[in-house]
Amino acid sequence: KTCFENFRNPSDVEKYFVNSKMCLEYLEWIRWGGVTTCPHCNENKRIGYLSNRAKYKCYSCRKFFTVTTGTIFHSYNSKMLPLWFKLIAFWIRNNVSSYTLEDYLGLPQKTCWKMQAKLRYSLSSIYDCKLQGIVEIDEAYIGANPNRDLRLRKSLFEFRKEQDLLNGITAYKNQKEYEEKSGTKRSKGRPIGVKNGMGKTRNMKKNKTFGNRTAILGLFERGENGRKIFIALGSEAFSVTKEKIYAILEKYIDLNAIVISDDARHYSKLIELFPNHKIIKHKIGSKNVDNKSIKDGKLYVRYEKNDNETLLVTTNNIEGRWKYIKSDFYGVHCGYSKSHMQVYLMEAAWRNKKEYNKEIFHQKFDELLKIACQKAFKYKEIKKFTWTYEQNPKKAEEIIIRKISMNPPFTESYLLAS
Repeated sequence: KTCFENFRNPSDVEKYFVNSKMCLEYLEWIRWGGVTTCPHCNENKRIGYLSNRAKYKCYSCRKFFTVTTGTIFHSYNSKMLPLWFKLIAFWIRNNVSSYTLEDYLGLPQKTCWKMQAKLRYSLSSIYDCKLQGIVEIDEAYIGANPNRDLRLRKSLFEFRKEQDLLNGITAYKNQKEYEEKSGTKRSKGRPIGVKNGMGKTRNMKKNKTFGNRTAILGLFERGENGRKIFIALGSEAFSVTKEKIYAILEKYIDLNAIVISDDARHYSKLIELFPNHKIIKHKIGSKNVDNKSIKDGKLYVRYEKNDNETLLVTTNNIEGRWKYIKSDFYGVHCGYSKSHMQVYLMEAAWRNKKEYNKEIFHQKFDELLKIACQKAFKYKEIKKFTWTYEQNPKKAEEIIIRKISMNPPFTESYLLAS
């Protein structure tokens, strides 16, 4: 049991950790467990403490260090530790924007964003696992709405104009313009300007999707301690492919697991990779209308016998998680860039790992402190990657592989997501 076990909310953290000395003592207990260890050579015997410099010295490698060496707290003054602890305690319960933290911590908005960015990038270690048992998979799309964004509406208009010049105006658009001009609506017959149905299909397939939204793949492991994984695939127009999705599923899901998905086209050959693949078909027409699991003519839940046990075939669990991710995107942050989208999804996966409860508040606080002590992440790496990603996404992948391959802060899923 820890001294923090009786604390159940951020106000208790603020009252207890009033100075940097108490924060350093608790951080030493979290990181070393009472045995001081050198972060450079992992020596724990020949260690001395220099009181005049407030640092430890390892007599094996002859280097100085503190408890914050090799962590995300290293580049900050020790007087900032109470604010760091206050931020972590406030960050556990709900997602929060940097502008809200500006008023809560009394720091500049840019400083709050940097602190949050380091926390998010340190959460890449939670993806080092393989989901087992029953796993639900689904995809969602988030992005700006052209009906509410004037700049996006202008770019959409220019994009459609370019497509019309390249491929010609589609028959559907010809019909729609004719109806607007004449004020009549044709109920039967072919659209104007089309000799047969094949011409309409051929013209419609030529035009490309605008692709303003980003596709996200979600994995949900059932169980009391079930884990979640969210991966940003990229633009909806080019990134939702079988090759990319199957490579991600093969890495993060055990091959013997029971995988449940909907009847999308890119999951049609998933049974070749996962023999226990189950499909829930939402569109069933007018059959089995008396079934209680049917709502608005769609099937969401069905039962299947598997080894003398009844298996619940549904994707409602992972579909219910999209509500929290979209509320963070549209409500809390009012949108975020594609270059940082994956780390925001990592934050959502960690926060949804356990539902918020006052009894487990201290456990999540200790867990987040241990994650923050695993690796030091500099803001220069975040800034350099963001600028390169906006200019050339492929070049950003090369920089990650070449520069940070020895100790990568990004997981392989982030490389796939780019």
